[in-house]
Amino acid sequence: MEAEHRKELIKYICELYKIDAPTGMMLKQIKEFQEEYKYKLKGIKLTLRYFHETLGNPVREGDGLGIVPFIYEEAKADYLQKKAIEESVEEAKKHKQKESIVIIKKQNRKNIKIVDISTL
Repeated sequence: MEAEHRKELIKYICELYKIDAPTGMMLKQIKEFQEEYKYKLKGIKLTLRYFHETLGNPVREGDGLGIVPFIYEEAKADYLQKKAIEESVEEAKKHKQKESIVIIKKQNRKNIKIVDISTL
């Protein structure tokens, strides 16, 4: 699973920075993030996506991945919040209550003849 996440992260970095392969500095930073900060590869990718796509920050050459430690927790909180909202919506769709309307028809009293008991 980790190998798949590594491939996804490298592919995303290449697309983001418009390069063929991550630089040595970027690979060193990824390794540092994993060892020193205990960050997950998927978390690093989501952090970069959050910083550039969600927040709209531009990609600048030579910056590397240095922003990750500063924004990782914020990106994680944003991701978890979005995931909770999606799960809540799915749960609501599953348990959508069906409304039933019951119409009770009253008898028409015009057809009933009144009988005088004293005449019986």
